[in-house]
Amino acid sequence: MPSNNIFKKAGKYAVSVAVAAAIFYFLSRRISFGQVAAVFRGVDWSLIAAAFAAYLAVNFFRAWRFYFVLGGKAPLGRLYNIASVHAMINNILPARTGELSYVYLIRKNGGVSDAENVYSLIVSRVFDMLTASGLVMLSVFFVSYSLQNAREAAALAMFGFLAVALLFLAFVFWEKRLFAAAEAVARFLTLDRFAVVGRFLAGFGEVTAKLADVRRYENFVKLSYLSVFLWILIFLMFWLTFLALGLEISFWQSVFVVAFPAAVSLLPVQPIGGFGAYEASAMLGLMMLGFDKETAFAAGLASHVITLLFSVIAGIIGYVFILIYRRRRNGNNGNDSL
Repeated sequence: MPSNNIFKKAGKYAVSVAVAAAIFYFLSRRISFGQVAAVFRGVDWSLIAAAFAAYLAVNFFRAWRFYFVLGGKAPLGRLYNIASVHAMINNILPARTGELSYVYLIRKNGGVSDAENVYSLIVSRVFDMLTASGLVMLSVFFVSYSLQNAREAAALAMFGFLAVALLFLAFVFWEKRLFAAAEAVARFLTLDRFAVVGRFLAGFGEVTAKLADVRRYENFVKLSYLSVFLWILIFLMFWLTFLALGLEISFWQSVFVVAFPAAVSLLPVQPIGGFGAYEASAMLGLMMLGFDKETAFAAGLASHVITLLFSVIAGIIGYVFILIYRRRRNGNNGNDSL
């Protein structure tokens, strides 16, 4: 029922707001917001401009990777706008529900099958997790001299990387077994009698069949270096933002800190915009590097607001260009030029 869906969505957002409010209340009882104001007043705007340029480059590499996975079936310029809007929505909506915006925007664009659409998103996310976890594991070894719990951090980073690597193998090299397992579960639970499950399995079968393309050497190499450049730029953006806020922090230390909010963002219960969860997790990472709790919280909140504004500004611009393209297409009988 539509009314039930509305109530369910409202309930999810209410929980997200409540989680954010509870975390902020807990932190505000222990932190002086005067320190936060001082951090914002001392921002180096030239470094913020450089960080924003890095973010725009991040969206370019996201679009380039989508373009490559989709085999050029959508123009690179249009994919850049879609990637910008997708990133904005994903950063705002809770529990990464914004991922669906990519599927919707690509479908509205036309020229790409649903299987290719979902496949491009899955491949991108699998390479994201593998690349990011690998760089985070590398960062632990570079910053171990400044960590209070270096051994535990190294063990956790290694465990995370191995878990992601196993997931990568399952999706890319064992895709037939993965699909067979999904079919077996559906039969065991007698879910295959439902039409919607049958459609899901058919679509899942198409997606897993295409995953074999990733195993080709040239495809694997290109996806790998695109993902590495993308994540280096993401971490560069955060590093420049931390420097702009006055933190004395190295590139690899910033990678280590950003790993905490990135991991928390994968949790099923996530506040809207990540507020509260980002600050608490970034604060933990900074305190492990020896920063006091006031500085850690102020830097976490300020960096969150600034980088979220990056995605909102780029996303709004991307959405405007998408609207312009749609009006041109409707007015020119399918003219695809941006």
